[in-house]
Amino acid sequence: MFVSVGRLHELIPGLSGLPIGKLAIVAAIVGVFSMNLKEKQLFAGLPSPIVNRVALIFFLAVILTAISINKSVSFNLITGNLLSTIILFYVIVKTATNERVVGFYIKCLVFAGSVHAVSAISSEASGRVSVITSQDPNDLAMVLVTILPLAYILLAKEQGKWKVYYGVLISVMAIAIMLTGSRGGFIGLVAVGAFVLFASDSGVTRGKTKINKTILVAAAALLLLFFTPSSYWDRISTTFDTENNYNYTADGGRIALWGTGLELMMKYPYGLGVGTFEIAQGQLMGGRYQAAHNSLILIGVELGVLALIVYLSLFMLSRRILKNISRSESRNLSNMRVYAYGVHAAILGFFVTSFFLSQSYSPLFYTLLAITQAMSFIAGNDNKKDVTAKQSNHSVDIKKRRDPRRLAAQQEENG
Repeated sequence: MFVSVGRLHELIPGLSGLPIGKLAIVAAIVGVFSMNLKEKQLFAGLPSPIVNRVALIFFLAVILTAISINKSVSFNLITGNLLSTIILFYVIVKTATNERVVGFYIKCLVFAGSVHAVSAISSEASGRVSVITSQDPNDLAMVLVTILPLAYILLAKEQGKWKVYYGVLISVMAIAIMLTGSRGGFIGLVAVGAFVLFASDSGVTRGKTKINKTILVAAAALLLLFFTPSSYWDRISTTFDTENNYNYTADGGRIALWGTGLELMMKYPYGLGVGTFEIAQGQLMGGRYQAAHNSLILIGVELGVLALIVYLSLFMLSRRILKNISRSESRNLSNMRVYAYGVHAAILGFFVTSFFLSQSYSPLFYTLLAITQAMSFIAGNDNKKDVTAKQSNHSVDIKKRRDPRRLAAQQEENG
């Protein structure tokens, strides 16, 4: 997580030239295969709808390499970042066997986000901030918007000094999002804030009314207004300015790029190969070799319409799974309901911000999907135990009713 999602090694001088990613992959694979056999069998027989869809996306990426318009680019991406993301997904699904591990992984994500936020605020950059070479300001905003609701549920869940810690951390993340100057990040922040304010919180706030939530969101808004320079609001005000925003007017703006992407999807509905959007936009459409700036367009062009449908279904499916967990009445899933609420908000934040970015294969998204699938397994296993216990009790009751000595005693008692 720290390497693939957080890229924390890029913040440490001298580590950029070392194969940190490969070492992390090897360590993770060894860890999974050294697990206790009982843990491996815990999820046997339970449905894996998210796993199946993620596997299908990876399978499409692999087979489309044969017809890719640039086979070397596709091959390098599959054997590099995409493979490490799939391994990370698999490791989380296999190891998150209880709510304690799920909580630990959520805290890992929040820690990674906090490091980025602190680095961004302490940066001496004069313009829009970005803390590592593999992320631009918009990417940083996406990461922080996605992780922010996870910090919120930890704030609601913890007590004492930890509550203060997560409260400060949320403020730092929100300020860092503003310092990125990302308009997509601002829209994502508004979406996450609306979710926290209006969505059913599954007991996260422990019986507090919506007035308390309103006060929390209003305090965060005032904090941002106080700390954010006026230049940022000038930039945000152009978000929907169709006359002066280059994204609406320029040939290389997002609207024109999205139109090009839709044309490519209609011409090549089967896909052109993973990692080839910029090449297709330049060679096939006479463009300027630009990124898609839209995750839906990106995966639709590179992996085809089928992959786009599967990708969209992952958002809808994860939302349904998380809502079902949050509505569970099992006493064993009290913490899981809280986690489901936070992950639900995080996936919403990712969907909104990634709509303006090329993040179809983001390890952050697939980490959230893996956590969702793991929680689904745990909740399903809990329900399975409840059903087994009820069947066992029912069988005991039947045996008692059929016991000849018990029947004789009842007959004697009834005269």
